[in-house]
Amino acid sequence: VRRFLQRAARAYLQRELSPGGERIHLSGAGVMGNGLIYEESVTHVSLFPGYVIMPIPRPLIRPEIDRDR
Repeated sequence: VRRFLQRAARAYLQRELSPGGERIHLSGAGVMGNGLIYEESVTHVSLFPGYVIMPIPRPLIRPEIDRDR
C-alpha cells in the first residue's frame, strides 16, 4: 500500500474547476485516479493501478564471430 501511495504522489496531476470545488486527475507512474478538493481539503479520492510504460528492449548486439577458424 505504501508503494502504491508513493506512486500516486509522483503521478502527473491535472486540476480543473468544477461546481463542487476543484477536480483532480492523476495518471502515470503505475497509478491513475481522480478526486475532489473543496475549500483546500481533499474530500474524495479514487486511485487504481494504472499502466506502467516499459522501455522497449534494445536488441543485444553481439560481435560477429569468425566462423572460419
